[in-house]
Amino acid sequence: MTAPLTDLDVAAVVRDISARIDEVTDRAPWSRLSREDRVDHLPPLLTALITPLTTDQVGANERLLEEAYTHGTHRREQQMSEEILLDEYYILRDQAYRALRTGRSMETAIALTYRLDPAITEATVASLLGFHGAGRDRIPAARPLPATTLGVATREAEAR
Repeated sequence: MTAPLTDLDVAAVVRDISARIDEVTDRAPWSRLSREDRVDHLPPLLTALITPLTTDQVGANERLLEEAYTHGTHRREQQMSEEILLDEYYILRDQAYRALRTGRSMETAIALTYRLDPAITEATVASLLGFHGAGRDRIPAARPLPATTLGVATREAEAR
């Protein structure tokens, strides 16, 4: 297995993604929500999304699925639609990709995206389960993310 990207500043990436999402969602239907309801609960979800990109630690994805489930529950309680929840994950992926590629080589951005996409897919499923009020026991077991592609991140880290 290829070494994970351990030099990623998770807190900085989360701040960047949060700011980007705040700008993109400053419109209907999110504008009817308070800022707190709209984006303040996102940092724990984003932290849980980005952290597994940096580690192969067993269990890193469980927190992501729990946070995503909670996000879906919040959106149901806020009377948002399933379509809006799916739109949010599209926005989240787009803004996460933009943040992760900023200041990084294309090879590293691709390696991060290779791990990001399956994490977002699993988070989307967990959010939909929370949105529909399915029990937490319905959340599928977290799977490890794929290793970074072709050792790209490892080669770049060794070159520094």
